[in-house]
Amino acid sequence: MLCEIAPELSSSSKDDLKLSRLPSLKKVIMCSEKDLSGSYKFGDLYGAGDSCHKTMLADIATRVKFDDPFNIQFTSGTTGLPKAAVLTHHMVINNAYSTGRRADYDKSHVRICLPVPLYHCFGCVGGVIAGALYGATCVLPSEAFDPEVCLQVIQDERASSCYGTPTMFVDILNVHRRKPRDVSSLSAGVMAGAPCPQELVMAVMNELNMKGLTVKVADAEGQVVRIGEAGELCVRGYCNFQGYWGDPEKTQETMGSDRWLKTG
Repeated sequence: MLCEIAPELSSSSKDDLKLSRLPSLKKVIMCSEKDLSGSYKFGDLYGAGDSCHKTMLADIATRVKFDDPFNIQFTSGTTGLPKAAVLTHHMVINNAYSTGRRADYDKSHVRICLPVPLYHCFGCVGGVIAGALYGATCVLPSEAFDPEVCLQVIQDERASSCYGTPTMFVDILNVHRRKPRDVSSLSAGVMAGAPCPQELVMAVMNELNMKGLTVKVADAEGQVVRIGEAGELCVRGYCNFQGYWGDPEKTQETMGSDRWLKTG
């Protein structure tokens, strides 16, 4: 896709990249064996650093604040125009830390079956970074999601945690019901990326041996509703993003000045 809008990648110098349609883009790193003269291979990074870069990193570390932007994740691409959500250092590290604590990753060595994409918050923050913080093993079952492979990995690698979207867990459960595997090693997991039906959450807890969580519900005025009343899930705290980059109107629709984020 990148080559379609930047055909010069196949003929340019990677050290002097000049792209007519992307003039601000100066470095391209490919996670691929494809050889493009205008791009670095991911493996090239291993030997690229020296002592001056360590000094530079130490200097930057003294100036970076915890609430500085860390990453921009594009979201809502399937339900509307993609919006660029700005994430902070504090949010990312604490989300990873809290995910691990809530899932008891601090209690013992954890092996995470991680079939979700690594380019978004689920796999990146809740998966890889949480794994790094707690010294967990992250097992990547396959290049694309395959419920058969996931279950085999859970059994063979003795995974103690498994991640997935609701539809991924539906597939995993269906395969497990047809051909049961040994999932006794599982004790935790994370389901995210879409609304999670209660029946599915209960099935995952009961059939895949994972624990559940409790959340609060609010009315249209943001007040907590009584038990048994319907409402909307709202979240406030370090875990929330700063807002949509360059789009205050969309930010206001999702998150008010009181910082409560409406999940819909």
